[in-house]
Amino acid sequence: MDFTPRSGTEPLAAPSIALVGNPNTGKSTLFNSLTGQRQLVANYPGVTVAKKSGQFSAHGRTWNVVDLPGAYSLTPRSPDEKITSDVLLGRVPGESIDIVVCVVDASNLRRNLFLASQVLELRRPTIVALSKLDLLVAQGQRLDLQKLQEQLGVPVVPIHVARKQGVTELQSELERLRGRIASGQWQPAEHGLISGKTSGQFAEGPDSDHSETAARYAWIDQHAMLACSTRPNDANKLGEEGRHGEGSQQAGRSRPQVSWSDRLDGWLTHGISGSLTFLVVMFALFLAVFLIAGPAGDWVDTGLGWANLAVSSWIPAGMFRDLLLEGVIGGVGNFLVFLPQIFILFLFIGLLESTGYMARAAYLMDRVFSPLGMSGKSFLPLLSSFACAIPGIMATRIIERPRDRLLTIMVAPLMSCSARIPVYSIMISVVVTANIFVQAAFMLAMYLIGVVTALVIVYVWKKLIWREASPEFVMELPEYQFPHVSEVVRRTCERSGEFVVRAGTIIMALTILVWAANYFPRNDQEVAVQLAEISRLETEIAGQSSETAESSQETLSNRLNELQVEVAALRQEQSFLGQGGKWIEPVVRPLGWDWRIGCAALASFPAREVIVTTLGILYQVGDPEENRTELELALRQATWPGTGKPVFTIPVALSIMVFFALCSQCASTLAVIYQETRSVWWPLLSFVYMTVLAYIGAFLAYQIGTWVGL
Repeated sequence: MDFTPRSGTEPLAAPSIALVGNPNTGKSTLFNSLTGQRQLVANYPGVTVAKKSGQFSAHGRTWNVVDLPGAYSLTPRSPDEKITSDVLLGRVPGESIDIVVCVVDASNLRRNLFLASQVLELRRPTIVALSKLDLLVAQGQRLDLQKLQEQLGVPVVPIHVARKQGVTELQSELERLRGRIASGQWQPAEHGLISGKTSGQFAEGPDSDHSETAARYAWIDQHAMLACSTRPNDANKLGEEGRHGEGSQQAGRSRPQVSWSDRLDGWLTHGISGSLTFLVVMFALFLAVFLIAGPAGDWVDTGLGWANLAVSSWIPAGMFRDLLLEGVIGGVGNFLVFLPQIFILFLFIGLLESTGYMARAAYLMDRVFSPLGMSGKSFLPLLSSFACAIPGIMATRIIERPRDRLLTIMVAPLMSCSARIPVYSIMISVVVTANIFVQAAFMLAMYLIGVVTALVIVYVWKKLIWREASPEFVMELPEYQFPHVSEVVRRTCERSGEFVVRAGTIIMALTILVWAANYFPRNDQEVAVQLAEISRLETEIAGQSSETAESSQETLSNRLNELQVEVAALRQEQSFLGQGGKWIEPVVRPLGWDWRIGCAALASFPAREVIVTTLGILYQVGDPEENRTELELALRQATWPGTGKPVFTIPVALSIMVFFALCSQCASTLAVIYQETRSVWWPLLSFVYMTVLAYIGAFLAYQIGTWVGL
């Protein structure tokens, strides 16, 4: 597909630039440096691949720029590479590209030039932006930029964005090239790359043409690499031909002269030392989540508490105030409470990726996950899901292979998140009172149930549904480097903002719907007696003088609280949600549940820990955080009507815990699955299959527990 420049003196108003390059070349850093805050993050139509576009001004002209996903080749092997290939080949409607800026890592020149050679064959106006020259020098090599430019036939501009070097020169080169295109003076250079190939033909289907790969690398060695004063030895080419079809090399390096990077790789990828280092890194990650995200979450709760007080003070009691308090502010809290965890997780991931350690960790964990048919990169998202599935699911973006990423997304909610702990804790406290070790065993069993079930799901999915063999794990081990903290923070803020904007709107909408189901129908006649008594008590308390006995004030306040809790319980029983709990009672009775437990399970859809609060209301205890002992006592004393048999036994508690261990975590999780897959099908499948699993597991737990006499 040849590029035909605009003819004559036709000006290029707001010309469009595409940034293309291998992963970890500094392409996104260059994009951020060019566009600053003038960026737009969206998705390409029909796919989950992120689309970053923006504008910048230089030489009195506005430029449009799009940051294409990182790619090793224009022969697509992933959705990211397919988008890059399709945009450059003009297959994406509305995405017109005038100039291509190919970012090339000078420290890994030979491999990066494979993609650059394909870009050059497109015969588009192209500039090569050469990054990481400092790493090339550190390797004891030198590069003749003028000679490289002559061999490639396009301008070559060295850049070091972190030091703010080369960006102005790149903008000037863009303006010069734009002028040549507008005046009709630009002509594509003749490279003699692959004889007999039509431009763009290499992007049609699987890259199985080994001869083309060999010919392309031969051209690179005979021409472009001549500009490098010290030729890399053959051992430094590991992973290149394997990535492009000349063989399959496991991630790693083997050089005749062992460098400090090789020695560090020997430590970090070793089965013992590497595993110990990985555990330390993961411990530091989760320590940061609990030490930093925990207090930050408390600040969020405090801010929401102030918002609640403000609304309660400024707006009179009624439906609108309840909507704001429980629907809007409650909905905001349902996703903002996760924001500190998400920010810390993505900050750590960004730092680990920037230093080069993430690739070593993925290679190490692949030894564990490959027998299960999963990638080593699935480990961190699954581990993160023990804190919360939302950042865990978002962390699957580091997994390139679409099916591995999707499978990880589908099993991540089976890891018991922190929201399930209140459910486990209250049930264990109610039915197991004798031995703290037994309580700990119950808690451990709930975590193991999720892990074991996830492994079974992965095995079944891979063996029975997706039967294709997993490809051999091949990945690049990038050079170690100090992280660009400002860039990592910027990307972290972008990802966190994306969560707030996209997932937050869905979560809030679902929260408002559940609030409405729990609020309506509002029939005050059913609680008229209690409301009249509440009004009388409020008037009496307001009219008391400061000399009134403290015991009398406390008695009136306690009675007022009891009546308010009773009204809340009656209204919840009358609500659509309460009626739904009674409607599904025949369905949940085989699990050992009564309508109250069923109602609490329905109410917990926005956030699973809400089941404890709902039980507190239904059993007229109030806030379980303030009345934990009273709630435990009320649950122990709860009986089935007409029989006197206790509702909460060990089999029932097991049934509830197993159900919540296996069911879909919350509405927020489903919203994020939709955000990451851009399909209603996958969150729906996740909800259905996990609900069925949870019901079967709860049924077996109750029936077997009852049969053995627990």
